[in-house]
Amino acid sequence: MKFSAFILALISQICIAAPTLQELSASLSTQVTSPVRQFSTQNFGREQYLKAVSALIPTNDVEQTLERVRKVLPEGAIAFIGTTRILPEGPGEAELVVFASDNQLDILKVAQTDGINHDLTNDLIVSRLESWDKAYGIDIWQAESDTIQLTFKTLPDDIAAFQEEIYAFCPDIIDQGSGDINDIGNYLRQANSVYLWWD
Repeated sequence: MKFSAFILALISQICIAAPTLQELSASLSTQVTSPVRQFSTQNFGREQYLKAVSALIPTNDVEQTLERVRKVLPEGAIAFIGTTRILPEGPGEAELVVFASDNQLDILKVAQTDGINHDLTNDLIVSRLESWDKAYGIDIWQAESDTIQLTFKTLPDDIAAFQEEIYAFCPDIIDQGSGDINDIGNYLRQANSVYLWWD
């Protein structure tokens, strides 16, 4: 009897349907005042992705809004900050995206992030972040065409070696930024986070 109950419970969990776009829209609409759109965008707002919903949020408010939205999402839904440089709308707003998945690495697929000038395809970026997630645990909270922001749950023991790995993976953050590779390690220590950007 106990075994049968266990099997039924297991089957019920497996058979839970992913939330619909309508359900995702409803959850998002409880936390934002701007209209909920039945798409998110890729390629700096030029292309629509129709398996997600989104809302445009003032840039200064979007991180706090993301925290609120994540607390009310149904099981099997993921929220992240998407396009922040939306060419049709101009500056000042960022896209808050919600889609159905139980794997945060799908964020990178929804955003279609790549570093194509460094021969980094979307799949290669997903693979690298998957390895970091397995080793340290990560929270991907922002992703768009050329940018990813994520937080580490634990940090590597050897920060100096890890900052070299990050630099090799994403050199533009230093070569077109401060010029000091130690800034990667300093930011990791201060915020447990990394900002990735490919020109």
